[in-house]
Amino acid sequence: MKRNMLLPSQALGSFERLFQDLTHGIGPGGADGRRFMAAVDLYEHDNGWRLVVDLPGVQLDQVELTLEDGLLEISAERQRQEVEGQTLTFAERAEGRFVRRLRIPGEVDSAAIEARLQDGVLTVELPKAAEARPRRIEIARG
Repeated sequence: MKRNMLLPSQALGSFERLFQDLTHGIGPGGADGRRFMAAVDLYEHDNGWRLVVDLPGVQLDQVELTLEDGLLEISAERQRQEVEGQTLTFAERAEGRFVRRLRIPGEVDSAAIEARLQDGVLTVELPKAAEARPRRIEIARG
């Protein structure tokens, strides 16, 4: 029996084309309709989570973070810098507003959250609430 199988690289390419087709022209975008979408990684460790978000070209005052009921929302906006006396003739860099919501898989100590933006990378430290952290339990002798 013959199967029509896609190689992983072909499947990914097909998925990327489908995603681009579905999202092209939705909401504000760049000159060619591209929307700004930041890459996000979430890491878990014993004491909490670390979120790393690529935000190249985004200024600190254009980033907002909120945490409510375990849902972390990151919003940012990247704007094209107009240069007086020059006309944009070709554009690939996406611009516009980006909003991403992530469910944090545990209880967060919201008073101890720390965030920093450096070199276009936003890093957010989300410590686990004390009752959610692993702890060693002593066992008494009978």
